[in-house]
Amino acid sequence: YVSILMPYKHQCEIATAVKVIRDSGLNIEIRFIGADWSWYGSKFQSLIKSIDPNNEFLIWSGFKSFEELHSLYKDCDTFVFGSSCENLPNILLEAMAAGLPIASSNSGPMPEVLGNSAIYFDPVSVPSIVEALKTVIKNDKLRECLANSSWDNAHQYSWERCAEDTFEFI
Repeated sequence: YVSILMPYKHQCEIATAVKVIRDSGLNIEIRFIGADWSWYGSKFQSLIKSIDPNNEFLIWSGFKSFEELHSLYKDCDTFVFGSSCENLPNILLEAMAAGLPIASSNSGPMPEVLGNSAIYFDPVSVPSIVEALKTVIKNDKLRECLANSSWDNAHQYSWERCAEDTFEFI
């Protein structure tokens, strides 16, 4: 999960869902990448220390440069994005361009950006997150299909198209 630690990004709910999945017997881990933000950053760090005191499966890496993100994407099996408030989330475009299967918040505009390239969940509902993540984790064929769809859909976005659309609008 790549995003600044903020309340509307729902990292606490995601971490709690991963703990539920681990407790059910699936040996997964998640890496949270993003800068700390005020009280929510402290809350998130306290939460992950309380439910994973040995940093075995809830790993917070803090801020990473754009260049570092590309190599980190290559090590991922799935991308998770739990934000409930965005405009055009560039981080989703990056995950799509990396060809990753995605589990994402069902809040707008994520479904408009991702289309059929994701499994969706309610970002404030731990059971909904658990169900979506288990669906992706347990189904190799689905992950492959989502990854291919992500890669294909990413190509509809480009800075050239953005500039052309902007100039046409103006």
